[in-house]
Amino acid sequence: MAFSLSPSGDFAFGFQKLQDNDQFLLSIWYNKIPAKTIVWYPKDTSPVSRGSTVEIDTQNGLVLRDPQGSRLWRTENIVDSVSGGFMNDTGNFVISRRD
Repeated sequence: MAFSLSPSGDFAFGFQKLQDNDQFLLSIWYNKIPAKTIVWYPKDTSPVSRGSTVEIDTQNGLVLRDPQGSRLWRTENIVDSVSGGFMNDTGNFVISRRD
């Protein structure tokens, strides 16, 4: 599954495979260490199955969907139109607003 790296490569954002099953967790993790330690994930979600997606929506920010397209989670408190996002070197995924 695809993921986004911070410029230094220290952090990654995407779907982290959980142990030996076919479940994934939308998360941010340390990328340069062998253990790939998770530092953030949406606390109010469960692991998702293969085929789930995360996308940036102009009105809702990040949106996590299951393989059938049902919304499972989205960012809160989006007040402006969103234009994109990026993983920075401090381990934060930054959502940028449309100017």
